[in-house]
Amino acid sequence: MGALFLASKLEEAPLRIRDIVNCFSYLDSLVAYCSTPPYPPAATFEAYVPMDYFATEFYDLKDAMVIAEMQILKRLAFQTQCGLPYGHLVNYLQVLELAGEKDLVRRCWGICNELCLPLLTTARRPRPLARRLQTAAPALYPQSTLALTSIYLATRLSSPPIALPLEPVPWWTHFDTTEDDVVDCADMLLRLYRLWGSDPSGAGAAEAGAGEGKVGKESVWRRVGRIPVTKAGVRDLLARNGVDTGGETPR
Repeated sequence: MGALFLASKLEEAPLRIRDIVNCFSYLDSLVAYCSTPPYPPAATFEAYVPMDYFATEFYDLKDAMVIAEMQILKRLAFQTQCGLPYGHLVNYLQVLELAGEKDLVRRCWGICNELCLPLLTTARRPRPLARRLQTAAPALYPQSTLALTSIYLATRLSSPPIALPLEPVPWWTHFDTTEDDVVDCADMLLRLYRLWGSDPSGAGAAEAGAGEGKVGKESVWRRVGRIPVTKAGVRDLLARNGVDTGGETPR
């Protein structure tokens, strides 16, 4: 609640404390309702009883939210401005004389998006459990390192790969970063690609059989989506796999 309250102020769309408390109170009740038998729960939720206007619970939650906001600001050292790597990316591409490579620039921009933007639902990417950052890189490294990571990956994934100068000193040292930081950011994104089942480096192509037009490793979200949630579905799955339940109903 504290994070939401603070974020609403930063975006100049302030929310009323009472609205936030009531919303979270409703969500807590909904989670408790869906976590108790029978399963699956009913499609409608009518058991919620709003708290009284002058309830002690409201004022306790209000005080806790304000304290949480203060603690977040303290941890952030009151630095609430969030920068993006796109400006750094344009400057670095110009310095490296790569701004004229349209395909490379487009790939760099896409990699920056994957590193920084929240996860969206598309046909290529399974539906997430929550809207969140795709990688932890923006919270761990400055924007300049993210921009250099996109250039590092894009040049290596190009066909043919584009060689950047390593003599007399490696190219990334001119931009005040280290190879370890760049490689760590790149590894975060490559792990995410493998989770989606679309490793751009081709590591999973041999396993999937590229000649059949399949993607590399199947995403965990697609596998979980096939798990049955009803007893009838479990019986059908066991029957397809040749498992004899002996006429007993799976629990």
